Amino acid sequence: MSSIARIHLADDGSEHATWILHYALRMARHLSQPRVQVLHVREDGDGDGEVRKGRLREIAARHGVAIE
Repeated sequence: MSSIARIHLADDGSEHATWILHYALRMARHLSQPRVQVLHVREDGDGDGEVRKGRLREIAARHGVAIE
């Protein structure tokens, strides 16, 4: 039987990516080290990526999960 050791997620800044993040955070809460590694995929014309990263960290903190 295998177990999940870490969760990786690609975030393109879309509403769909945020929705998927919520599911990833719920799964990560059950890991021995609750964390999600997020790869930020930036597209041309995107706004400030740091604002988005800060928002994702706030969401993760509410779930008790760290974002890397």
